[in-house]
Amino acid sequence: MSADYDVRYRKGWAYGKEPSQWLKAAAELHLPNRANDNLGPSCVLSLGEGQGRNATHLATLGHHVTAVDTSQVGCF
Repeated sequence: MSADYDVRYRKGWAYGKEPSQWLKAAAELHLPNRANDNLGPSCVLSLGEGQGRNATHLATLGHHVTAVDTSQVGCF
């Protein structure tokens, strides 16, 4: 049985608005904070992004983010 994410996302924030704790920890460990250095932004591809909470977090850290999801209503 597969989930219909279009239906799920139309109901509201399926996973909340805050980025996942795993993503926050991984970004802190592996991606420099671009606001505090002179290296320039990283380019990040975020697959299965859903409603965009993780991509939004990475963008606020100064990274260039491309978010992709199969849901027609997911990334907004």
